[in-house]
Amino acid sequence: MSSSRIEFGKVRLPVKFYRSPHGYFLGVCRGIAESFQLNPTIVRLIWLGATCFYGFGLGLYLALAVSLPRQDRLEKAFDRRILGVCAKIAKKMGWEVGLVRFSAVLLALGSLGFAVLAYVVLYFSFEEEVLG
Repeated sequence: MSSSRIEFGKVRLPVKFYRSPHGYFLGVCRGIAESFQLNPTIVRLIWLGATCFYGFGLGLYLALAVSLPRQDRLEKAFDRRILGVCAKIAKKMGWEVGLVRFSAVLLALGSLGFAVLAYVVLYFSFEEEVLG
């Protein structure tokens, strides 16, 4: 699996999953294919199957498109998107920011709004610090 790292001072954070700037639509399938060293056509066919047969492929694709950073903009991956909670969690725990954002999106949709409330509470509970 390919991996890039973003540096914040002495801290190096992993970025394995990203969107490709050379994809057909938003670059999700191609970025995932590059991460796992697969042919992008295979990932697109799997996504198409999930969309046609299970119906959740489009929602999953859009959630990943919103969550994952683009490969050509990895230096901005930890910039604030809404309140900066996901970036702070990823930096503090050493996790990948795209996966933290993706988890937050899934939790917000699956919890019928409870995760949004938890997100705001986390925003006020984190101490203010500058990323970078």
